Amino acid sequence: MSESPSPGVAVEAAARLESFLRNEVESPLADGLRAEDPDELRSAVERALAAIQDLHFLADRAAGERSLHDLDRLVDQALERYRDISSVPLELSRPPNPQQVRVDADAFGDALFLVLHNAEQFGTGEPVEVKLSNGETYASVLVEDRGPGFTAEALSRAYDPFYSTSDRGLGLGLPQARHLMESMGGEIHLRNGPQGGVVELLLPVA
Repeated sequence: MSESPSPGVAVEAAARLESFLRNEVESPLADGLRAEDPDELRSAVERALAAIQDLHFLADRAAGERSLHDLDRLVDQALERYRDISSVPLELSRPPNPQQVRVDADAFGDALFLVLHNAEQFGTGEPVEVKLSNGETYASVLVEDRGPGFTAEALSRAYDPFYSTSDRGLGLGLPQARHLMESMGGEIHLRNGPQGGVVELLLPVA
C-alpha cells in the first residue's frame, strides 16, 4: 500500500492545482465573458480548453506495448513535434549508427516532450542540447539546458507531483516523464552539467 502524502505536501499540491485552474481556466473564461468581441471570447475559451488538455496529457498512464524502433527516428519525430509549439533552438548530436530500442514510441515521445518543455522553461530561451549515445544495456538521450541548473531541493523533490520552482508550473511534467520511462523498462536521471540542468533518458536496447 502506498503511503499517503504528508499534510504539508498535500496542502502544497492543492494550492498549486488551485492556482493553475484559477490562472489558466477560470481567469481566461471570466475575461472572455466580459469581452464584447466574439473573437476574444473564442480565444479565451481556447486557452481554457488548452489548459484542460494539458491536465489530460499529464494524467497518469503507463506505456503500452513495446516494440523495436530506431532511436534516431524517434528523437527526430519528437523534436519535430516540439518545434511545432516552440521556437527555442534544439541542437541535436548523435553517433554514426544510433541503436534500436525496445519502447512504446508514443510514451517515449511524450516523455521527451515533457523533458524538453522543462528544459525550455528553465533555460531562459537559450538553445537546448539533445545528445544521443549508444550503450550495452541502454541507449541514452541527454537533454541539457543553459539555465541555472537544479537546486539541491529540486534534485531531491523533482519527482514529487505538484512540486515546481516555477510560479506558473504545475509540477507534473518530470513525475509523468519518470512514470512513462519506468513503465517501459527505462530510466530517467537528473543532474547539473557544465551549462545547466541535465535530464538523461535511458532506453532499453534491442
